[in-house]
Amino acid sequence: MQEFVVLKTKKMEYNLKFKHNVMCEIENQLKLSMTELSAVFNSGQVSMNVIRTLLKILINESGNKITPRETGDLIDEIGLAVAAEKISECIVAAFPSSEDEEDSEPSEGSEAPEGDDQLGN
Repeated sequence: MQEFVVLKTKKMEYNLKFKHNVMCEIENQLKLSMTELSAVFNSGQVSMNVIRTLLKILINESGNKITPRETGDLIDEIGLAVAAEKISECIVAAFPSSEDEEDSEPSEGSEAPEGDDQLGN
């Protein structure tokens, strides 16, 4: 199970998680698919608006409500590099590498609980 990425500020602590609803909200607000967003990050040409919007969505999804302006102020407080790093940590945690997935698979000889082999059981 994915853990939260903790973002600490002078006044608050946010538990950020890149969940399905976050991805849908990103697509709605930025008008970018996850594939397009990945290409933006890989290009190194990430706009300030994208970073602010991503962080705002992550914070709002954590149960805290924050406006775009408040998010910008928060980025000024923690620094752009920290904001980008926390966003990146959330994305990496949401999409673990195949090596990470192998580590989380049941060990040999362990059995899944009864009824988990079919949907609806």
